Amino acid sequence: MTQPPSENTDTPRGLAFAIAAYLMWGFLPLYMKALSHIPAAEVVTHRVIWSVPVAGALLLILRRTRELQAALKNPRMLGMACITAALISVNWGIYVWSIASGRALDAALGYYINPLFSIA
Repeated sequence: MTQPPSENTDTPRGLAFAIAAYLMWGFLPLYMKALSHIPAAEVVTHRVIWSVPVAGALLLILRRTRELQAALKNPRMLGMACITAALISVNWGIYVWSIASGRALDAALGYYINPLFSIA
């Protein structure tokens, strides 16, 4: 009889998610460059709009809807989620604009080095 993994245990499923995420992030600048003829605000808007049903489906598949219901009922958590969403949208807008305007290296350096400075 096997026990379910604790929350601090690495799982093959988690590894698969991580690999998929890194592969998508690696090809993202190529995709953004292909969309450079579309305004950055429109690209970010589509990303936000299409993320809702995709995230909802993922929550249903992973059976994590209770956490979502709890978050939607908590005004403080909902407010923090709105602030976080706004900051991420601004961040993404700058990233998409940078790629579209031919500044992929600058965007990558800022986007990937900034968290290191934040930690330091």
